[in-house]
Amino acid sequence: MNITVSNCRRLILKLYVIGYNECGESIIFIFWDENESKALYTIVIDSYRLGDGTFKTIEILQQLNVDYISALIWTHPDRDHTEGLDEILNKYCNKNTNIFIPYYIETSNNLNLNESAKDVLDLLLKMNKESKRLIKPIGLPSYGVIEHQNIKFLDLYGDSIGSKILFYAPHSDFVLSDQDQNNTISNNLSIFMEIVVGPYKFEFCGDIENRTINNMRVDPFMYPFFFKIPHHSSKSASHIFSHLVPNKHSHFCTTTFKKHNLPDRSILEGYHNLSKYVHSTGIDESGVFNFGIVEYTYDLFGEQTIRINCHGHACNTYPKSC
Repeated sequence: MNITVSNCRRLILKLYVIGYNECGESIIFIFWDENESKALYTIVIDSYRLGDGTFKTIEILQQLNVDYISALIWTHPDRDHTEGLDEILNKYCNKNTNIFIPYYIETSNNLNLNESAKDVLDLLLKMNKESKRLIKPIGLPSYGVIEHQNIKFLDLYGDSIGSKILFYAPHSDFVLSDQDQNNTISNNLSIFMEIVVGPYKFEFCGDIENRTINNMRVDPFMYPFFFKIPHHSSKSASHIFSHLVPNKHSHFCTTTFKKHNLPDRSILEGYHNLSKYVHSTGIDESGVFNFGIVEYTYDLFGEQTIRINCHGHACNTYPKSC
């Protein structure tokens, strides 16, 4: 897939990690033409909308004048990754949008789907039946990888920047095993996605846990540029430290789930030992805000700068600043 950019040196990567006071996770990743101030390719991962209507994912898309999203990833059907996804599907997904969902989500009887997930699944099945969307179930064997798409950004000066999207989870064998044993299937269903842009790797872990981590290829854990910490920095994903090899530029970010006391402080300390760039969407306990957003702006091919801005109650977790 070729996409025209005014100047490859002005290709900017915008990344927003969105969370809320109690729970909720959504991520926006945009390939942005800085010269023309427009989105070239927009990816949204998961969704959450508060009961009072606060919906930061759509607010950001509106602020940036994004007309439609190129790829939508529903990592798994837990409510904190799902609320509002139907609205995004209806408002921002057209027939060219690639929609990725975990394999078996529509056939398994062991998911105990919440009402929001049932509504989203019903909408997806309807869209699929009417051939209005490109829905792609993701499932692969342990230690496997699926390369979905290669993207090349080309400018009028003859320069180009390559990018690709890869998936490393969920593992079909785990899901089938749980299904056969009548176990509840939850985070084993979670999608792990990698976006590679030139030499830079961005990892989006969803809620993968130790079983998946131990049966993944090492590629995405080696020198990630950005790494969304899995499962809200829970101990259930603590085996990550046996696999993760950062570099001095690695950025880590977590979302929160207050009822389960996440992020876990001991897990955050493990990430602090790897990098000084460990951000969270919700460490501030002031109660002033009901949301937190960590905004990254990567100008990697021009000025080679990285800007990190925290909004709401988001912050750098160590020290507590941004």
